[in-house]
Amino acid sequence: MDITAAQHTRLESTHRRSHTLGQVCLDVTDRDSPSPWAVADHVVVRSIQAKGAEAMELTRQWGWDALPEARQEFTLLGDIIKSGELAVARYWHTQSAFTYRMPEGFEPERSQIFLACLEGEMTVTIAGHEEQLKPGRVLIVNPEDLVGKRCDEAVATLLIFFPRLARTSANLVSDAASPSRYLPILISTVNAMLNSKIHPSAPTFVRIERALRELIVAISSETDLLEVTSPEPACRRLHSDAIRVIEETARDATTTIATIAQTLGVSRSQLNRAFAEAGDTPSANLRRARVRLALQCLAQGESRADAAARSGFGSTRRLRRALLASGGPGPNPRQ
Repeated sequence: MDITAAQHTRLESTHRRSHTLGQVCLDVTDRDSPSPWAVADHVVVRSIQAKGAEAMELTRQWGWDALPEARQEFTLLGDIIKSGELAVARYWHTQSAFTYRMPEGFEPERSQIFLACLEGEMTVTIAGHEEQLKPGRVLIVNPEDLVGKRCDEAVATLLIFFPRLARTSANLVSDAASPSRYLPILISTVNAMLNSKIHPSAPTFVRIERALRELIVAISSETDLLEVTSPEPACRRLHSDAIRVIEETARDATTTIATIAQTLGVSRSQLNRAFAEAGDTPSANLRRARVRLALQCLAQGESRADAAARSGFGSTRRLRRALLASGGPGPNPRQ
């Protein structure tokens, strides 16, 4: 399967003029406005083209809350259609990182998310476990277990919210070596649906919903799906919450393992135990988060001193040591 072929991976409607159809127009100016998913059963938004704060607010309404390093240059292109408990989105966005919270309008423990990377590469965090998604790999994940994602380059994604498959509530990821023959069929079906004038309130739309669900079942049945291994529930939740705190506070030089534990209302030993169950340590996770921030700053041409200050290292000496330890490029000493 040539999943990288242009006819399967390019977002086909991103060059058309932006317009909104259906019963709901997205309000991206008011963070206190209700989510469009909560106020209508049928929502259609085609040819989204947004940048900066508007783009970040749109992703927030879908459940993806951009972390502070997302700058005003953040760009989002895409299309969405929702009918009851089914929502389908294809979208492209520039480099960014997000935490995830289930959007209003969907019930926890009743839905699952089908996530496929179409272009680029992303790291998805599920219940304390990280999975690298490249074109051809898919995830079937419970939304309450989805923690966030990080994209170090522009990515194109297919996301489908659908009623949970009765046969499993496990989080599943496809084997990188065994892409499904049904994935390009699903992608083509989604493209055809989103490029058409069809509206989810049409009586016959239920047949499209059924077809999408059956294609997901076919993919999950044919593909070698591996269960995403997770720590036991209490540690898993603590680990997930700690990752969120680290991502949100890593750039602050006063953030330490002690302050993270205090924010979460647990002891340092409890925090260390939760990370140990996932094969990690909180200090290593914090260091990696800061290294990512520093590398982004350096790639944007910022000085070594500014990169150290903006990534939470506090000094160029600590920044240099962390970069060398991570195997990344050492900063130019003349900066």
